[in-house]
Amino acid sequence: MNKHKITIIANPNSGKGESLHAAKQIHKILETHGFEVHIKYTLGRGDAKKLASLAMSDGTKSIISCGGDGTVHEIINGLSPIGLEYSTPSLAIMPTGRCNNLAKELNLNKNSNDLCKLIIESKYNLIDLGKVNETLFATVAALGFDSKVAEYVDEGNHPKFLSGTLSYLYGIFAVLFKFNCPKVSIKGDFGSYTGNIFLVASGNTSDYGGDFKITPSAKIDDQMLNICIVKSISKIKALFLLPKVFFGTHINHPRSIYEPSRNLSITSEEPISIWADGEYVGTTPSTISILPKVLKIYSPRYS
Repeated sequence: MNKHKITIIANPNSGKGESLHAAKQIHKILETHGFEVHIKYTLGRGDAKKLASLAMSDGTKSIISCGGDGTVHEIINGLSPIGLEYSTPSLAIMPTGRCNNLAKELNLNKNSNDLCKLIIESKYNLIDLGKVNETLFATVAALGFDSKVAEYVDEGNHPKFLSGTLSYLYGIFAVLFKFNCPKVSIKGDFGSYTGNIFLVASGNTSDYGGDFKITPSAKIDDQMLNICIVKSISKIKALFLLPKVFFGTHINHPRSIYEPSRNLSITSEEPISIWADGEYVGTTPSTISILPKVLKIYSPRYS
């Protein structure tokens, strides 16, 4: 009998019931292979974090996230700080959320059999995580225009039939003409910048908000953040710049700064909200840093 204990954390509101179906499928497959499997359902914001922390304390060896980047975000924060210092359960992802950028980075699909095969064959590697003050993130942390868009989408102001990239596209046009570029002071390995900004993004992965390649050369295991700063720009010029983000060519714009850095400190005259993995994580002043190779994750790409 396999003593490997697995906890599935499923967000029932994710994927219009897709998470529930996937969780039950995964449970059935893994149990037939001798694993001890338990399914836990989230009821609201913050539940996945609590469930991950409880799972770690009761001897779970692997956690499976059935949801999107937001569910993963809560789970990895439920594993810290104790898990990162001692013995963190391995993480597997069934990408059934509105945005699944981490799963995309790891070449994961929605096939339950494929995911279970990775777990059964122990195909995993260690990946980096980012940190905003004391909060961990897996994909991108951002402030400025993009954080305002994330806030708009998170509050459900977009039409309900839109998801992923389409919901963010709607948010972009809704927010753009109301947005004013705030003044910040930024320090990183590359030097410093003080001035008004359109956005600042710190990428552990290349994409966020669906298919926006905000930090196109970011790698999840290179022990480095990729920093994209877009200085203040007129709303008309922003309209022409934003489509370039789909291809990652915005970093070549004369108003952009794009550099690698292990740390970033940001201050501002007024607090500016920061969002990471599509979740609110705090305000400036803030320190953003990279934690090299701290999370064991199942993936066909890193095996």
